[in-house]
Amino acid sequence: MVLNVFLSKLYIGNDMHFVKISNSIGFIACTLLGTSSILFFAKVLEYSKWPRFVLTYFGRNSLVVMVTHLEYGVMAGALTMALKVSNNATVIKLLAFFLAVFVEYIICLTVNKSTLRKIFRQ
Repeated sequence: MVLNVFLSKLYIGNDMHFVKISNSIGFIACTLLGTSSILFFAKVLEYSKWPRFVLTYFGRNSLVVMVTHLEYGVMAGALTMALKVSNNATVIKLLAFFLAVFVEYIICLTVNKSTLRKIFRQ
């Protein structure tokens, strides 16, 4: 995972969110290392109880998270709030992440308790 972070800094300009590939070799290297890192991390988490519960919860609600975190401005709001608190880039990223996770948790709770959800469960 550390090597993946290093390569992403080395091959800056590759961005799948905006479909921008500046270096094909770097893109492929970062993609393969990132995928293998996530698979390794998932295997490690398999033996831990608390992260497994959190990941299972967000996995069941992944469509809600996917739709709301960019389209409804959850990430933008979290970043805006984090920018008001600190000037340190690392603190801003961590704070924005935890704020976004908290807001997504509230949104998932709301969606799961809605009457529409109860209708489709029958």
